[in-house]
Amino acid sequence: MSHWRNLLALRIPQPGLLGLELEPFPFISGYGIAWRVYRLNCLESKNLFSVLGIRAPADLNLMKACHRPGASRTRFEAICGLDGTQVPAYWNAQSWSPLDLHGLWSDEDLPIRHCPECARFGYHCGLFQLPSITHCPWHEQPIRDSCPQCGAPYSVRSHLDLELGCCACGHDSFDSDIASTAMWTFPHQTAEETLTQYLAWAERERTHRHFIAPSHDRVSREGFANLARAPMAWQPAIRDPPHQRTLLEPMEGRREPSARTFWGWSLLGSDRSLTIAPLPASVHHRLAAVTRARLTAPTATLSGADDMPDQPSGGLTDRSEQYSQMERFILPHGSIGADTVWLHLSAVDPCALQMCARLAESVYQLLGEPAQGDALRSPHVQQSDALDRVNGRWRLAQALEEMLARGFAQGLDALCRVHLQQRTRIRAWRVPVIEIRGQKGHLESIRVCWIPVKPPTVESSPRPQKGGKASRKRLRRRGRKPPSPNQAPRKRQAR
Repeated sequence: MSHWRNLLALRIPQPGLLGLELEPFPFISGYGIAWRVYRLNCLESKNLFSVLGIRAPADLNLMKACHRPGASRTRFEAICGLDGTQVPAYWNAQSWSPLDLHGLWSDEDLPIRHCPECARFGYHCGLFQLPSITHCPWHEQPIRDSCPQCGAPYSVRSHLDLELGCCACGHDSFDSDIASTAMWTFPHQTAEETLTQYLAWAERERTHRHFIAPSHDRVSREGFANLARAPMAWQPAIRDPPHQRTLLEPMEGRREPSARTFWGWSLLGSDRSLTIAPLPASVHHRLAAVTRARLTAPTATLSGADDMPDQPSGGLTDRSEQYSQMERFILPHGSIGADTVWLHLSAVDPCALQMCARLAESVYQLLGEPAQGDALRSPHVQQSDALDRVNGRWRLAQALEEMLARGFAQGLDALCRVHLQQRTRIRAWRVPVIEIRGQKGHLESIRVCWIPVKPPTVESSPRPQKGGKASRKRLRRRGRKPPSPNQAPRKRQAR
């Protein structure tokens, strides 16, 4: 018996309700079941509770009602006869992801995505929600999150004036005849074989692959799409997604760093942000090289040729003045021996600095093995000592240096634009999204994907306060005499 039929074997038989025929649709999502029942039974929003056990407020989000744990989902599963089965276990994106998301996404956080051919049957699968899946494995059609006719995003909400699956432009992705009388024409055998194969691969991968991303939704989705491509038989024939890819995979053969190398990196993950941290001396050499390239060579590439303008943007002309500015933004504040330097990190891109802290903390939590008696020491010392016992930790050290150097290049470019009146050389800032591979006590690899974002706006000076020069000019334009700087403000008389 097939895997999908094994899952349905424990299903409680239900009366004849159109849309609950799940046999032709392997691993259909809860949203797909509700969609089929909603359309085939011509339901209205007010009837969802009596038919599906889902409360129907105005503008109901069916994805949230069916997939998020709660009373609505419990009632919905019972009415569908899915109590005691494993069918709902495949409704969330985590079950299909080859990377452990660690609770990063819930289904309602992702835009609803459809294969246009599958949508005619009212079929939707949790696999389609992954940004790494660009085409339907059996129909080879692009998976879309917007209407092919007008480009409006697909809606998962039940409107009073629109059927679920219908767009305001008139396009309807659902076909009642195909979804009912012709439902067995769905390629269920091919779909089941492909999905079962994918699930087995994703479950194996998820045991040693971990995903770390910033809170930015678009950045995390694009990073996941680049890092989590599936090596399935149907995938090589499909074109790569149009995402900017820059992957960092540290080279083999490096020696393990010395003890306490990660102590300073562990301090970055504290509750309060640090502007000065003790980091390896090699980090200062990397940042000094970035500074030298930025201040002395206008045509030098700091973070890839695609980030640089075609023409030099000028800069400091006096070489002595150039070198006087070298350590302005990374001036060391003392050292600890020959291997550690207290570095000023306020010039580093805050997002890159935060991701450095999250990377070190994640490797500690996922791969580190705390020693006995660590509970008596500070959390930073516990993290540092645990990282010192991870095999392959040189990969972590190299990845941290690379990320910090690139973050410093972006922050330095913004500071040079403000403080040195230079033109920007980095066209687009890039935010790191990270994949960690490894098991307890062993780090296999770290991959970093840099996603382009709009550079932040940096003001050269704070806005003038009330009573400053700008206020005095406005008073003169209005024909009023501004008070002298030494004149005490007149107190308002009480009425």
